[in-house]
Amino acid sequence: MSYEKLVRLVERFVEDEETRVWANKRGVLNLTKGNDHVMGVRVGEEVADAMASELLACRVCGCGLEEALARVTLVGLASGLPLEYAERVLRELVRLAGLG
Repeated sequence: MSYEKLVRLVERFVEDEETRVWANKRGVLNLTKGNDHVMGVRVGEEVADAMASELLACRVCGCGLEEALARVTLVGLASGLPLEYAERVLRELVRLAGLG
């Protein structure tokens, strides 16, 4: 798992409304644009499903990057995302928000 890749995936999803997010059965959270695969990050099947759903909810409510990262990380933790991985994502969130 690469927390940097997850941060980039969320960032691209938030910034580009033409992207789609989905989870496959191998536990990969995928980002596509049209018919092109943009990127994917392996997080585990249940975690990927939960994160994809949360990102779609973020798009509906218009979350910014910081809020989307926080929400995705929290649902990931609730779905089995390892604590160490979530800590790294949250540290990046603090950096992006200019708090640390």
